[in-house]
This record gives sequence, structure tokens and C-alpha cells, in this order.
Amino acid sequence: MKRKYHYLILGVLSLIILVVLFNIIRNNSPKKSINNQLAEEINLSSLNTKDIIFKENGVYLQYLDNHNLDKPKEMYFILNGSIVNLEGEAPFYSNVDIKTSENEIQIYFDEEIKKYPQGKYPDHKLIFKITPDKKYEYIKVFKNGQESHFDSVGA
Repeated sequence: MKRKYHYLILGVLSLIILVVLFNIIRNNSPKKSINNQLAEEINLSSLNTKDIIFKENGVYLQYLDNHNLDKPKEMYFILNGSIVNLEGEAPFYSNVDIKTSENEIQIYFDEEIKKYPQGKYPDHKLIFKITPDKKYEYIKVFKNGQESHFDSVGA
């Protein structure tokens, strides 16, 4: 009889641990809310226009040269958090939201610094291809709700 209760308690505890682990994994995955007409998330392997070498973590904007001055340029918005510092810390990006208003593109994201165990390096790069429907005068970036800047803008 005691053995049945032992297995029952063990089963319930296992179920609770699985639910907690699932919630931790789900809550730590990046959330994105993007206007599908404007932007789409892509893999680094599909970025074949230029070789972009990431020497530092940061926020990047890369324009494509489309040789058509009447048409708005495509661009890539890149969040690189793949380089760990000496303390084992690297940025983790989430909650990416790309919107437009009358004359500007607004890019929102959250950044937190995570500590990684020694020898375990993150491969955390988020890349979004932005295809504007018209020419916009401004592109603004907001980190953790505050207006920020791009670390690099290239063409």
C-alpha cells in the first residue's frame, strides 16, 4: 500500500516538474509581433547579399542596394547577442515588434543580460527582413521601451 502512494507522489512530482520546465522554456523564447506586410524573420543562412561579420553584440541595420531610386530599399534589422564577455554574459533579445506610423518605422525590442556557464556560448541572432511599402523619413529603435540607437548602419 505504501508503495502505491510512493509511486503516486513520484508521478505527481514528475508532472509538476515537467509543467514548470515547459513554462520556463516557453517564457524564455523570444516573442515577436510583426506586421507581416512590413517585415519577416529570416535565418542567417538566407542572408546572402553580403557577408556580415559580427565582431560585437548589438543592434544593426543593413540596407540592400536595389539600384532603383523610386522604390524604397529593403533592409535587414539584426540583433546580435552571440558574443559572451569575460564574465560569461551576453544580451538576450525578445519581444520584437516592428510597426509603422505616418512617416517612420518604429522597431521595439527588449534586451536583458544573461549569464552563461563557462564553455556554453549562445547562438542568439535575430534577423528581420524589412520591406517598406513606401519611403519613410525616419527609422526609430526602442530598447526596453526607451528610444535608443543602432550600433551600426550599413549599405
